Amino acid sequence: MRPARALALASLAALLVPSACGAHTPTDYYVRQGSPCSGTYPRCGVDEPEREFADVDQCAALLRPGDTCWLKDGVYAKGIDESSGRAYQPRRSGTREQPIAYRAYPGQRPVFRGPAIWTMGHKGRLSYIHYDGLRVEGVLRIVGESEDDRTRGVVVENCELVGGGGKDDGNWSALFVQWAEDLVVRNNAIRFERPAKSGRGQKGISVFNGRRTRIEDNRIEGFPSEAIFDKEGGEQNAYRRNWFERNRIQIKLSNQPDERGIYNVGTEISGNLFRCDPDADGLAVLVLSQATDWRVFQNTGIGCNAIQVRSSSGPASGGQVYNNLWWRPGPGGEWWASEHGDDREPAFMDHNLYTPGGRFRENRDTAQERDYDTLAAWASVPHPARYDAHSLETEPWFRDFAAGDFRPVPESKARGAGRGGEDLGAWPYEASPAPGPKPVAERAQPPRKVAAQGSR
Repeated sequence: MRPARALALASLAALLVPSACGAHTPTDYYVRQGSPCSGTYPRCGVDEPEREFADVDQCAALLRPGDTCWLKDGVYAKGIDESSGRAYQPRRSGTREQPIAYRAYPGQRPVFRGPAIWTMGHKGRLSYIHYDGLRVEGVLRIVGESEDDRTRGVVVENCELVGGGGKDDGNWSALFVQWAEDLVVRNNAIRFERPAKSGRGQKGISVFNGRRTRIEDNRIEGFPSEAIFDKEGGEQNAYRRNWFERNRIQIKLSNQPDERGIYNVGTEISGNLFRCDPDADGLAVLVLSQATDWRVFQNTGIGCNAIQVRSSSGPASGGQVYNNLWWRPGPGGEWWASEHGDDREPAFMDHNLYTPGGRFRENRDTAQERDYDTLAAWASVPHPARYDAHSLETEPWFRDFAAGDFRPVPESKARGAGRGGEDLGAWPYEASPAPGPKPVAERAQPPRKVAAQGSR
């Protein structure tokens, strides 16, 4: 081969194969609804007055791993093609080290309000995407392609999610998740504010086929159905340190299997505050249909019926219930209710605190229901594993009930009464929780100021 031709081919190969020198540099783009700027980056999309992109879709077309789309105040209601009304969604995935991010510009709160069944999020094999500081009125949807082709590493944080979704894609949920792995949902305020056609079926979060889901440090309130519904095929999901307020059911586990026949395995429910409407028959935790190896520990319930296990299609086995503090049940008056036989009951249940006035109900042989009106009567029952032998029936004495400080006072019997000598209940005693979106200063850093780059 002649040297000139060889040099030309080598040059062409260098253009086609990315090199370390040609690695993508993370870039910030900016969007302001109604911006008059027209055209592509770098004419638009830069952080200068009147030069932001006019809509989110222009960001979505450009974002690569490590890039951030900063969203300024405005109501974003267009679709991907700016006319059809379809939901906003990214075009590409990020990476574990360099996710793609859609963030509220510091000090501002962009609103997504769509007439479509779902309003924001993504459907398909898109992974490592962060949603930060947005208000979504409709459905935020995180959906993978299938059981074997999941979306991974998505983070939803510091957002306001307002109920009012659609059944076809959202199961009447503010946040709908399916075929997701390693999803993190943290520091969000999730509220029922605008009724949908579902009526009492409106949910806060639905998780279908979730794997290693972490829903933590959120405030979820006012939903007439479930605050969280872990519906099918859940594996090692964790619901921790959330503040639940005035929902009908706070957390419901599994009522049907996934395509592999798995119902729900290894769910953790810990450190949550469940606060129910005193005039409604609210329930903290409902366990259904063959959920196995579940744990409910270190939670505080205020005015809620505590735990119900109902599994007519098979055992809900391997459960553990400990270190919880239950204060005055709801109108149903139940601390514990189990149905359909012994094998649906937990493997371990002890070191809990119940205030007087609640009952324990079980149907051990599927033929006769039994009620126990005191902890002493319940603890004397010869269960396969002795239940609540070290539990307490007393008042916890909270620091400031009216102010929502449900930490027991230092002299409370709840102090040090846990399974390993821990204090009972949800909150650490040295600090009160602050669920919901964090202040801007604690969220994203201010955007990097960079000079406009050439078009890509």
